[in-house]
Amino acid sequence: MRKVDPLDIVETVREGLLVLEPDLTIRFANRSFCDKFSVAPEHTVGRKLYELGNGQWDIPELRSLIETVLPEHETIEPSKWTACSRRLDDG
Repeated sequence: MRKVDPLDIVETVREGLLVLEPDLTIRFANRSFCDKFSVAPEHTVGRKLYELGNGQWDIPELRSLIETVLPEHETIEPSKWTACSRRLDDG
């Protein structure tokens, strides 16, 4: 049986998904994320989240939210994400 890379599984998720390092460097962005936010993987992976889209993702509320949940290995609740995502849509 072939060993499965967990990132191969993440790639199949229909929702946009990022894997972040503790310093908010993007380790992986699935195809859905890249399509939704019109970014190329080669211009995404290895960059800080807040550098994406010429600073479009540099939203203080989002940064604070991520820095709070990341060390605890938690997820961002949809209600909290909605407020931040509106700023991305407007950006």
